[in-house]
Amino acid sequence: MSYLNGIDISKWQTTTPSLSGQSFVFVRATYALTTDPRYAKHTTIIRWSPGIVVGAYHFGVGFVPPVEQAQAFLAVAKGADLLALDLEKDSTETMTTAQARAFIAEVHKAGRKIGLYHSRSGFPSLGQDWNWIAQWGTTPPNMPWAFWQWQGSPLDRDMFNGDHTALRKLAQEVEMTPAAITDETLYFIDTPANAPLYDHDGLTKLSTLYTALTNRLSLYGVGAKRAIFVTTGGLRRVALVTPSAKRQALPADCTAAISAAVAPLNAKIAAAKDALVAVQVALAEATA
Repeated sequence: MSYLNGIDISKWQTTTPSLSGQSFVFVRATYALTTDPRYAKHTTIIRWSPGIVVGAYHFGVGFVPPVEQAQAFLAVAKGADLLALDLEKDSTETMTTAQARAFIAEVHKAGRKIGLYHSRSGFPSLGQDWNWIAQWGTTPPNMPWAFWQWQGSPLDRDMFNGDHTALRKLAQEVEMTPAAITDETLYFIDTPANAPLYDHDGLTKLSTLYTALTNRLSLYGVGAKRAIFVTTGGLRRVALVTPSAKRQALPADCTAAISAAVAPLNAKIAAAKDALVAVQVALAEATA
């Protein structure tokens, strides 16, 4: 069985811990209706470490309506790869299981999946999509789990029950099928806000657009998806986006100039195609 290492952090970590050897990090986004003051700092630093999946969790309370808590959480954590509800004892008023069920239902209503964090003792089934179980020690939980918090001090440490492919699939929430890049037609594309971006393997999630991407020249695409260049983790990468509209908007008098300008890039694209096809074949064989 393959396991991956990760940690979970919050405002109590004044500086972001070392990310060496970590495949994922959960960061507390909200408590009740309050944003964790270090959520933005932690997640920004984590995003600069390529390949690390970013999870966000909400600490549930009993003194605020659960629907309002879920809406506040979604507003803060909309860019996270994974979402989770932390259901544990609160010093003021603990969230009930009925409230937790309503919270999870509200997240589902927004079109997102969500996991549930709770201690192994009395772990409930409240409609969550996966389990994040706290059981400190070296023995894994004896029930289905996606994440296992096995240490609580001096730092919360976790494991994922699977390999990197399984983690990326869970983080994507929707499985995508890799496809070869075959279309080199020039297009301008419009893309809605919050559109997910994927590397050109169609699997690796890069980042999310928080504002609409409008009038962006797309050099090539795959099916309905178009490819653009984005910078993530300090690296310039090809990303796949699903445009809300695509149109050939190149006046005849500038087509030649644009073609000349993109010629060096097109040459690189052509050289990369064979390698990409080989990767996709390997992926297909691995998932067959």
